[in-house]
Amino acid sequence: MCDINNKDNNNEQKWESVESIATSISLQSFWFTMEKWTLDPQHIMKPVKRYQIKSRSTFDIDDKQLSEQIYTTNDQPTPSITTPPPDHHNHGHGHGHVHGHNHTENNHQQQQQDENEESIDYQNELIESIVFKRHLIPRLAEKDNTIDDSVTHSKSQQTSTFKPLVPEDVSNLAEYLPFYYPKVKQFRFRYIKNTYLKVDDNNNNINQQENKNVVNDNNNTENNNNNNTNTTDNNNNNNNNTDNNNNNNNNNNNKRKSVELEDLDLEEEGQKIHEIRMEVIYLEGEDQDEYKEKLKKICFSLLEKLNKWGVGHEAGYKKRVYHDCIIPKDVYLDNYERLKSKYKNWAVGWEDVTKTDPQKFVFEDIAIAAYIISLFHLENQDRNTPDYKQSFVDLGCGNGFLVNILNLEGYPGIGIDLRCRKVWKKYDESVQKNLIEHGIQPKDQSYTEYDWIIGNHSDELTPWIPYIASKSKKQRFFLLPCCFFNFMNKFQDNDKKIGQYMTYLNYIERVSNQCGFNVIRDAMRIPSTKNVVFISSQRSPDITEEQLEKQRQALLVHSNFKEFTLRPEQSKYTPKKRYRPGEYNPHLGIIMGPKVDKKKNNNQNNNNQNKNNNNNNQNNKNNNNNKNITLTNNNTKVIDKSNNVIIDTTTTNSNKINEKSTVTASATVTADDAAAVLINVDNNKEIENQ
Repeated sequence: MCDINNKDNNNEQKWESVESIATSISLQSFWFTMEKWTLDPQHIMKPVKRYQIKSRSTFDIDDKQLSEQIYTTNDQPTPSITTPPPDHHNHGHGHGHVHGHNHTENNHQQQQQDENEESIDYQNELIESIVFKRHLIPRLAEKDNTIDDSVTHSKSQQTSTFKPLVPEDVSNLAEYLPFYYPKVKQFRFRYIKNTYLKVDDNNNNINQQENKNVVNDNNNTENNNNNNTNTTDNNNNNNNNTDNNNNNNNNNNNKRKSVELEDLDLEEEGQKIHEIRMEVIYLEGEDQDEYKEKLKKICFSLLEKLNKWGVGHEAGYKKRVYHDCIIPKDVYLDNYERLKSKYKNWAVGWEDVTKTDPQKFVFEDIAIAAYIISLFHLENQDRNTPDYKQSFVDLGCGNGFLVNILNLEGYPGIGIDLRCRKVWKKYDESVQKNLIEHGIQPKDQSYTEYDWIIGNHSDELTPWIPYIASKSKKQRFFLLPCCFFNFMNKFQDNDKKIGQYMTYLNYIERVSNQCGFNVIRDAMRIPSTKNVVFISSQRSPDITEEQLEKQRQALLVHSNFKEFTLRPEQSKYTPKKRYRPGEYNPHLGIIMGPKVDKKKNNNQNNNNQNKNNNNNNQNNKNNNNNKNITLTNNNTKVIDKSNNVIIDTTTTNSNKINEKSTVTASATVTADDAAAVLINVDNNKEIENQ
């Protein structure tokens, strides 16, 4: 392996600025963020699956090494050459072993200190640079190379430089680097300090006294993106142009939510504004125009994140949840990957048997099993019993998949649940006999023959887990709460400041302490929002059995405990779209009657309706064609429905009309009949005249 960027090369290579933004964070906050990003590469490189900090070294201004720490794992540095200062804290994550309360509390405080403070080396005037060497493992190891890199924090240059360490036989660096690593020789974050700004009464005119590029970088970027070539030397005009560009920027793909100078709170004249910048050394002989545009967006996003971290650090932000408080992350991931490759096939057909989501239940139980096995290994290391297999009882085991994995991994134990599950029959016979359908009475129950009690989403039994474990001096428990129950019924307390989930976790911790246990909370890496687990120590030897019994009784009295009632069996049904005749429909609450052919009935109704419509139309047509014909002795009239006279024939010799043409007066006939009558009348007249 060779470092393609040493200090001699740094002066020869040309750094090019990719992106920059204005910021108000201090240099101390810059170093804090850079140290955290260096120690955890996943903050800026999400596809890194695992990593190892191999070493950490410090150098003086003459490039003389002052100290070196060689890390065998991420949390166990081995000092060499010279030891670090006495007040220098460890940069790895602390991992408590929960054998004593003081050790656990100190470990948790140490981890919080590591998370919220930067190393004292950044304040040591004798130290000029701090160099980290890392080993990065990608998620897709079959597609991307595993690489080493170095990160150099230079205090005088105020830069954090990332440099890949490339094997000597690699000729094409761009192809060698994994896809998530920038395709450049090196890149760095740079902090430029003390850009002074002067503001007038209206906060409109910003006159920059030094480092003018800080003001113009963002404005020029916006002007270029909007093809605005009208620039002036007056900063007030620049700000106005920026506002206009923002109004016309809806169709611009490079629209940004940047930290502009006018967005900063400039209350006092002469306020200090700084700049953070990303610079790179591009590969030689590569056409990277397209990649440069992509890199520019990435750099801008990272600078925004850097600024956000710095602002949060200065505001006193503290993490609410700490992962890997007990099990080192790399140890857990090793076990998880091994178990996942071994048991992932259980997801096939899981939903058909259990009617539950395999992505949730199968892989979550694999993750929990990996955590428990890692915990067992850690316990064996402390006891110097590497080959020991802990025994366990899983109360409220549900589908029993966790018991299945632990049994197949060689850990003897049983699972107990109130109801049998269909999936139990899919397990090996050796596992099936360890899954017991039984309702327990926890007040009088004990399992002293087992090393561990497991409560994995144990519902009503959750507060009873430490209660039962306290009956044995050497028993420990793993408790992952989910639904909220106390000793008698549903847990109703809710501190609105922290939420009911955190209120319930505090309650379980108090119960555990009153039962004689010290516990550590750890946030597990499982696909669940309720992922906080309690890992207990062994019961405190300082408490007597009499004292412990009084404390247990006090817990029951406080919960108004009378009798533990087993959950009644509930008839489960699968919702259907259709129910057969005689079946009970739970949605309607009735028994379905005979099957009705709705389609046939609808067709019959439509036919009847069509017939009725046709009859109505025919009646309307006949009514419209009807005419009134009134024949009197003196005349003949054809009158329409509006009483308009259509035909008016005066008969002078009405008395001589032939009887065949005589029609009863005021008769109503159709128009055709009327025409026939009139013809007959005319014919008779002609005959009479003759």
